[in-house]
Amino acid sequence: MRNRFDIVMDAPPEIMQKGDAIHSRYFTIDTADLDTFYQWYALNPHIVTYAVHENDVTGYFCILPISGECAALFDQQAIKEEDLSLEHLIPLEVMHHAQFAYIGTIAIKDNRQFLSRQCAAALMAGVANHFLQDYNPQKLKRLYANPTTFNGNHMVRKLGLKPVVTLKKPLTGNDIYAMDVTDETLAAFAYLSQRYGRFIGENPWGKLQGEEKQDA
Repeated sequence: MRNRFDIVMDAPPEIMQKGDAIHSRYFTIDTADLDTFYQWYALNPHIVTYAVHENDVTGYFCILPISGECAALFDQQAIKEEDLSLEHLIPLEVMHHAQFAYIGTIAIKDNRQFLSRQCAAALMAGVANHFLQDYNPQKLKRLYANPTTFNGNHMVRKLGLKPVVTLKKPLTGNDIYAMDVTDETLAAFAYLSQRYGRFIGENPWGKLQGEEKQDA
């Protein structure tokens, strides 16, 4: 059975509290704590988006628009998520002009359940639409991530990100992943939206990228 997940941005407090419980499950020393997250959120409430199924939060993603100076630090592997400060972030008012972004989290509530695998698909389509519609994709230059779990690693690789340092073995939880944003990247995002958009119900964009092809 195919389930649909509502994609919620500008979430009410009760949704955010349920999302906090997922965040706490995946929290490590390499990720930002909730206090830091809420400081980021106060600057830009569009950094976090939730997947909701039958009034329950089944997953969410957190993506931060970052400055060029912050991007350079990621390329040098001189910074990790817990080092990010408000000075590194781009506020909501000018987010549409951001050239760089950091994928902080793509998390699901319980990856052992079939429902959660469908949620993961909905989140991938959500991430794709977030970049294609909430950012100006023609201005985006480079994306970053620092996955700390096996599933997080799998998801950022599915988006196309690769380790900045590719010759080091083994890779660890401190490895920075990155990807230049090209026309091929945007086409791949449109494909993810088209392929997995069937798992999305209500959403902040109204119409998903690639939906016309899907309906055809």
